Formats: sequence, structure tokens, C-alpha cells
Amino acid sequence: CSLPAETGPCRNVEEKWYFDVQMQKCLPFQYGGCDGNANNFLTMDECSAACG
Repeated sequence: CSLPAETGPCRNVEEKWYFDVQMQKCLPFQYGGCDGNANNFLTMDECSAACG
């Protein structure tokens, strides 16, 4: 949950959710489809359950 949002090098466009440490909430971001990190969730609810 403390990692930054990681789009990755692929060019897919998927809306995913990550936890923003400074804002202390989950926010959407555009995920490319590969090589992201663990701060990457399918839904806001999944992000909130994992990170707060």
C-alpha cells in the first residue's frame, strides 16, 4: 500500500486502484497491463479493504 502507482511498460488501458499514502485514500489510475507492483487493485473496495 505504500508503493506509488505503477503504470508499467505495456500499452493496455485498464482502470485500477491504488492507495495514495499522502491522501490516505484509494484513487484510480491507468494500468498498462504488465509489470506493476502490489499497490494495484481491481476495485476501490478491494483497495480499501487491503490498505485502509
